[in-house]
Amino acid sequence: MAAPVSEYEAKRLARVRENQQKLLELGVEKLAPKRLARVAKRERTQSDDVADVPRDPPRRSTRISMIAEAGTSLRTQRAAARHMEMVALSMNVQRPKRNSTPPAAYQELDLPSVDVNVAAAALLPAEADAALKAKPSPVKKQRVSSQLLEIDFDHFHARWLGNQIWPKGKQTIMAGACPQHTPLFSRMSGIQLWHNAVVLFVNVQGESMYDNVFHQEPTSESDNEPPAVYFQWFAQQRQHVGSPAIVRLLHAQKGHEGLRLEDASYYTPIASAGPDAGQPEKQMRSSTDPVLLFIRHVDGPYIYCGRLGYLGYRTDSSPLEFRWQLLDIAALDWDKIKMLVDASSAQVDGAAIVV
Repeated sequence: MAAPVSEYEAKRLARVRENQQKLLELGVEKLAPKRLARVAKRERTQSDDVADVPRDPPRRSTRISMIAEAGTSLRTQRAAARHMEMVALSMNVQRPKRNSTPPAAYQELDLPSVDVNVAAAALLPAEADAALKAKPSPVKKQRVSSQLLEIDFDHFHARWLGNQIWPKGKQTIMAGACPQHTPLFSRMSGIQLWHNAVVLFVNVQGESMYDNVFHQEPTSESDNEPPAVYFQWFAQQRQHVGSPAIVRLLHAQKGHEGLRLEDASYYTPIASAGPDAGQPEKQMRSSTDPVLLFIRHVDGPYIYCGRLGYLGYRTDSSPLEFRWQLLDIAALDWDKIKMLVDASSAQVDGAAIVV
């Protein structure tokens, strides 16, 4: 027995039967959905029995066509001109010879040493030194960017000048220069910025793309006078005269003018660098900030060689080539340090050291 239907369902079925009866009277058995009707119409349009009617190309204004062709030609000419200018500039730029010679084996130097791990507290004032040795501080050192930290230059300079710094590596230097904090810095960069100083890390042998060639010249006829020692140093390829690090270097203390590289870049470094280097926000610090040098063989420790004097840079060099003078040469045992530099210089046509 069929289940009874509701009143609503009975009315719906009655309307369906009425609609079907009307469709039969009209000769339509089933009403096709609109979607199927559209598909059928498209198929009829694309059927093979419909002949392809040839079509003429779209009409286009002759004036507009001439303007478009002229614009394309002008852009092509400008692009070609820019390319030729870049080629000419690249041919005029002096590019230093890359160092492809493998470094000589490292030989220990008879120089005093400082072990930062053993005597890191010695870089602090005497009262703090005793406290640190008696009981290590449980407070973890704060990690701060080196550009926001100041080194105690007097303690740093007096204790490290002319010394080999152990353990090997850049991390030792950066941590030992400011033992109160853990400085954050780029380990791959050879130029490190502090808030009150700039530090250059130079490989005289190994891992250096370009040769940092050292020269020495007598300062007087007397043998008692220390020689004047200067060297060439190359900035990173991506750095230019407007880079903050380079601007700091352009404000550095100057070396002896008789050793200058170029008149313009020595006497007026900011003017030679262009308007970008003169912007106040890029100057960052004054010329009183020292530029400090650490050199090493790639397999040896860094040696602190003291302050540097600015002697100019080559305006047509890529990367930028600077010349620096060692200002603290009188306090260094240069004859021993020179052994490391001589070994490197012998690989550069034997002409790096002038004796």
